[in-house]
Amino acid sequence: MFPKPHCVPRRYRLQQISENCQRAVWGVAACPKRPMNVGPNPASDYSRSLAGDFSLARLTQVAAVFSLVLALWAATATVLAAGGQAGAVSTEESLPARDIRTRSFDPQRGLYINLPADALSNYEVVGSILDKDKIETATVAEMEAAYRALVDRFRDSNVSCLILNVNYQRACFDSKAWDSYGQDDPELKHLTHWPRANVLIRRKLDHYAVCVQRCHEVGLSPWVSLRMSDHHYTNDPYLRSLFLQASPQCRLNGRFDFSKPKTQQHFLELIKELLGRYQVSGVELDWMRTCPVTPRKDLKKDTQSLTEFVRKVHGLLDIAAKRHGHPVHLGVRVPSVPEHARQNALDVCDWVRQGLADVVIPSSFFGTTDTDIPVRQWREQIGPTQHQYVIAPAAERVICAFPDGRRLSQRLAIECGFTAAMMHRGADAIYLFNHHQYKTFQFVRPLPDGPSEEEVVVQEGYADVLRHVGKIATAIAVPRRHIVSYHEGPAFGPNPNALPARIQPEKPCVFTLAIGPAAKVGKATLRIGLNGKSDLGVALQVEVNGTACKPIADFHENDPLAPGARPKGGPQRLAWSLNHIAKRLRQFEVPLAALRDGDNTISIQSRGRVTARVVWIEMYFEPSTGT
Repeated sequence: MFPKPHCVPRRYRLQQISENCQRAVWGVAACPKRPMNVGPNPASDYSRSLAGDFSLARLTQVAAVFSLVLALWAATATVLAAGGQAGAVSTEESLPARDIRTRSFDPQRGLYINLPADALSNYEVVGSILDKDKIETATVAEMEAAYRALVDRFRDSNVSCLILNVNYQRACFDSKAWDSYGQDDPELKHLTHWPRANVLIRRKLDHYAVCVQRCHEVGLSPWVSLRMSDHHYTNDPYLRSLFLQASPQCRLNGRFDFSKPKTQQHFLELIKELLGRYQVSGVELDWMRTCPVTPRKDLKKDTQSLTEFVRKVHGLLDIAAKRHGHPVHLGVRVPSVPEHARQNALDVCDWVRQGLADVVIPSSFFGTTDTDIPVRQWREQIGPTQHQYVIAPAAERVICAFPDGRRLSQRLAIECGFTAAMMHRGADAIYLFNHHQYKTFQFVRPLPDGPSEEEVVVQEGYADVLRHVGKIATAIAVPRRHIVSYHEGPAFGPNPNALPARIQPEKPCVFTLAIGPAAKVGKATLRIGLNGKSDLGVALQVEVNGTACKPIADFHENDPLAPGARPKGGPQRLAWSLNHIAKRLRQFEVPLAALRDGDNTISIQSRGRVTARVVWIEMYFEPSTGT
């Protein structure tokens, strides 16, 4: 999958060992040192030096030496095959890091999927084999088959990289560098839910090793992801980091404080262990779990400290790249806006310019998918650089129009709209976070003649997401939705939101919406959600790029194939229908000739004297009028 770095071939490393052994026993004159890959085998020269000397004692001595050499050959081959552990003789350490890092960068463009640690221990994700009634009796073979099947779910799709989260505040594998779940509760008296399942899984197999191996077998690029300062379970002593409990000076609001060298070293040890344990293609530093990662009392000092930390991580990746024989890339998940990242001591643009980061993942935190990630602004602020890098904007499993608004569960059309808009802005790939729950894209309803808890799946969409999201050609081939949302993240300072907006009489309110490539055929519809008490009947004048749009029938999200349907397993606080977000959804037909590629301007004003409260704006495209 990756080009092998320039390194000394294994056969010549063994040849060098042979020469060293012979010189040690017979002296330099008997076996002069030669270049490893030039000229005849020095062993042949040595054999010729023995001509005419056939005494039994001499031959016995020769036999003993060659036995020693063969034994050393076998031992060294074993070490090299195991990945170059300590004690192996190798010249790789003398190679400059740039021999590997400046190789042609394979961005693995397409779709990146992040699987959090809880998902990898969740029976609803992995399969019924991890059900609480089966997990203790399942065999190792059954568990291994379940994890291989989990990886296979992403085959034959747009997915190129599978990113496996390995920690919250503790490691989710049997770590020697970190504390793991269950370490202080071997009888599992205090662990429940996925942490308990995680311990039971680890007692039977290393599920990360199974997933990494299967990724290699099916052509996916396996990565590991580290949550840098996770906020979960900070009040539970059996889930909270033992390191933080023993090192209160390293705590920041119950999380890791990266202004402390001890915290940075704690993570460097984990990264080093992971790179020695798994042959991965990349490591992600997930700074969005959770910012801020420093107290921000001295932002300049914190920024310099974190840059040096990233440099050390980069160094560990270079060492692993030499050992594995392919580059090991570094990804960083960071706030969606460059300035927001800098406000959190994350000088991402400088990391890229210095060649320290290979994949930048601008992302929201949790409450929404940011549909206005400024990809071009990232490019401009990074500036000209010879370092090849990838920008992969991240989508969450929900979308929301404004802070504290009702969150809408993701849909295929929304994710296709996100793909089209971001890739048209210059993104190289799309990253999906918290998309492990495939039931997000399933709809169920009560059985007509059965009890209310019995349900059937009436729509399956997760496989469609994997096939269409991540590539612009597949995204625009199906219906897509472009929605006005907001920059959610750890911003310190003004961060204005477009919505909700009060539409005034005879005073247009203007919004900007990125739609990617404008549709040339099919149908475009603008949807405007109203949620006031007395404005539902207000007349609206709507223009797109200065062209008037004709009002049509209101939108009602009722699937005729699934009356009463709702997302399976979805939290009740999530809206699955736009009718749960807006009391009335006005629709307007948009002339295709009025649309332009990229950003489009939407002007809305009320007629008469009545104001209107707008809580939702989206553009819906059908690729043809027949769909």
